Amino acid sequence: MVLLVTGGVVYPVLATLDKANYFRDETTLNGIEWISRSYPNDYAALMWLGQNAPRNAVVLEAPGSGFAAYQYTGRFSALTGIPTLLGWGGHQSQWRGNYEEPARREPDIDTIFNTLDPQTAQSLMDRYDVSFVVVGSLERERYPASGLNKFGQFMTPVFQSGDVIIYQR
Repeated sequence: MVLLVTGGVVYPVLATLDKANYFRDETTLNGIEWISRSYPNDYAALMWLGQNAPRNAVVLEAPGSGFAAYQYTGRFSALTGIPTLLGWGGHQSQWRGNYEEPARREPDIDTIFNTLDPQTAQSLMDRYDVSFVVVGSLERERYPASGLNKFGQFMTPVFQSGDVIIYQR
């Protein structure tokens, strides 16, 4: 019994120290502070978007992959509160009880990012009232440069930090 109680008391202390990185980092109540260190260009873009996007804006960014969760995708929507077409499809499935809407939006998002035809992209962006498109490291990993470069043909780059560009319609 002593061994069980001791283990039960020791574990939370050691686990807290480990999860808190032994309190080596500066403490803060800012839940996105870690992004400024891990993804400084994303952080700068997040700050810009949060300060400059109008209330009715919609941002397009790379969505999560199917039912995968707890990914860094959907970061601009999640961390600014600005709606996007799709963050984590699996999360939507959990709360909606089906995957119908994410299944409709995923191919449209892929088409917008992949197509080389600006009119096709614009037509789909009109359907969802997209105001901003983010092209950052996650978008560059998932979509070909040829598809991403077209945004500069019909949208205005309003922010750039390193490899992160925000285009506005």
